[in-house]
Amino acid sequence: YTRTKVRFEPEAGRKVYAWLLVPKKGGRRPAALALHQTTKIGKDEPAGLGGKPNLHYAKELAERGWVVLAPDYPSFGDDGTDFAKEVYGRGYKSGTMYGIVNHTRAVDLLAGHPRVNAKRIVAIGHSLGGHNALFVAAFDERIRAVATSCGFTSFAKYYGGNLKGWTSDRYMPRIATEYGNSPARVPFDFTDVLGAIAPRGV
Repeated sequence: YTRTKVRFEPEAGRKVYAWLLVPKKGGRRPAALALHQTTKIGKDEPAGLGGKPNLHYAKELAERGWVVLAPDYPSFGDDGTDFAKEVYGRGYKSGTMYGIVNHTRAVDLLAGHPRVNAKRIVAIGHSLGGHNALFVAAFDERIRAVATSCGFTSFAKYYGGNLKGWTSDRYMPRIATEYGNSPARVPFDFTDVLGAIAPRGV
């Protein structure tokens, strides 16, 4: 396969950096959106460029003949997002939704690639990437299946219901400001996310 660093614009004036891995074997191939965990190197880890070898899933899928796009989540890898200006200054209510828009545009890129079978696109990720794979699939039905590793649990079981880990600008600050970090007050849980994806495979 070939590995190429690409840049795309999910909205005018902002950029997402990603690795695009394309097998040399001809024909239209299945494709994967490969989302990284919380790691400084971002997209490099799933692409096999450092980090944990057991999280090189973009590389492994490319070796198996898949076209794979591994983007940076905002503020990781090559991404220098200023959340106050670029996320909340644009009217977004969460870094998570900003990421979903990025990932939906990444699916556009895959679906329009001449080597991709657009009816065979999946999302895969670990931890941060695991729940972002679920979130984008809930919004984008072109994603036909999701592989999520350590990507979700009920909010009540997350650190005994302590949701502070979800409340940074990168993720969902309104969990703190609007819902007082209370799982009982947050208006959704991962059962709802999984239900939105069904009957597609998870």
